[in-house]
Amino acid sequence: MHQTKNDRGRVEAYDQETGQKNKLLLDAEPAPPADFHALPNFTADWICCDVSGDWEEYLYILGVPEMERKMSKARNFGKGHEEQHITHARDKQSILIRNPLKTMSYTTGGDANADASRKVDQPEPQMMVINGKPHSLKYAVANQGMSEGAATLAWEGKSLVMRGSFQLNGVEEKYMIKRSLVDEQHMIVELFCKHVVASRTFIWRSEYIY
Repeated sequence: MHQTKNDRGRVEAYDQETGQKNKLLLDAEPAPPADFHALPNFTADWICCDVSGDWEEYLYILGVPEMERKMSKARNFGKGHEEQHITHARDKQSILIRNPLKTMSYTTGGDANADASRKVDQPEPQMMVINGKPHSLKYAVANQGMSEGAATLAWEGKSLVMRGSFQLNGVEEKYMIKRSLVDEQHMIVELFCKHVVASRTFIWRSEYIY
């Protein structure tokens, strides 16, 4: 069966099907949170032990130059390299995520209208209330500088989910980042954007075999 491909060799029917599935997911009503006592605690030093999905296409969508995409691919898109050091205070509903490139913190305390700033090249903390309400979000997209969008952070079931949007070449694109515990020693972070589905699985750093 002949499969039509675009100028980058991607099967158009596959991208369209995945894009339609993602659109349904991104437009769907968020699931209600699990009981407070059932919510996971992500506190640990994590390292990426596996990657799956279309990371190369995700970087292309963000406008990352080809050479940098090749470098990321050579490093297995973070497998064995990407680290996240997480402190999660369940009583305050706050989470602090550190890695070599950025520091992110989310909290229910403070100003409900507080902004979140995401700078991929500076380790500055960012604050966001975990209540499902939209907040201003600054982010960096390759070749476009700093832009603004909107994002929410909320518990959906037992997963911590960020839903947001950003401007890409003048078009608003939605995305979702879903963080879940697989078991006591493994965490998965899943990304959904346009026709891309990608994920990283993390393991306790103390358990990782180099």
